[in-house]
Amino acid sequence: MIRGLYISAFGMQKGIERVDVISNNIANIDTRGFKRDKAVFRSFPSMELYRYEGQPQVSTEFPSYVGTISLGVNLDRIYFDSSEGMLEDTKDPLNFALTDEEPGLINFFTIITPQGLRYTRDGSFFLNSEGFLVTKEGYNVMGENGPIKLENKDFTVNEKGEIFQEGERKDAFNIVSFQPNEVEKVGEGLYSSPLQPRPQNAKVLQGFVEKSNVNPVYEMVELINAFRAYEASQRAVKAMDDTLGLAVNELGKI
Repeated sequence: MIRGLYISAFGMQKGIERVDVISNNIANIDTRGFKRDKAVFRSFPSMELYRYEGQPQVSTEFPSYVGTISLGVNLDRIYFDSSEGMLEDTKDPLNFALTDEEPGLINFFTIITPQGLRYTRDGSFFLNSEGFLVTKEGYNVMGENGPIKLENKDFTVNEKGEIFQEGERKDAFNIVSFQPNEVEKVGEGLYSSPLQPRPQNAKVLQGFVEKSNVNPVYEMVELINAFRAYEASQRAVKAMDDTLGLAVNELGKI
């Protein structure tokens, strides 16, 4: 009975974590370049049950095998869905989108932050007062030879990420590739990795941005399922608590 209370309560706790992940996905439906997260659960090792015919400490008989009992589930990890979001045609020359040309790899723009190099899929950039190409947070976008600096907004970018201004090649985006399990989210739409990136294998589209890959209908269905699982664990806790209370009260009368 006590074990059942523990398993059910632990299930409620993990259910809350699942709801948090889904809620974060829904909150980022309109976030450019956002990749949805998914919580992956695993079960604890099952416990084998045996029946002793006599007192366990004095019985010499081999116990009879009854079966196994589950000890509940635990949150194994949270991974992000690396599939591409839909492209939005903004006509803004400072907006860029990446397409992943090689299966199993995801491409990123390289950004320099106070914490070091970071990577992003959000290609909605700006020119600051010094002419540097920056993110909305003010982080410099990296090119082949450092932060990209332009004279003005009158420039073009080809599919290889090369930047041309007045017919002259000025720079090129420092685009890198990783496998999805080689990077982790660090907030502000940025990713980090301790590994060396691969050379890019992407197509750069100027005047487009990648939208979030969150499907609102799917996430709402997932949210409903998560709430139902939470409520089931909650009812199990209440049922076992009522049974324990009844047992204690009745035994106290004897």
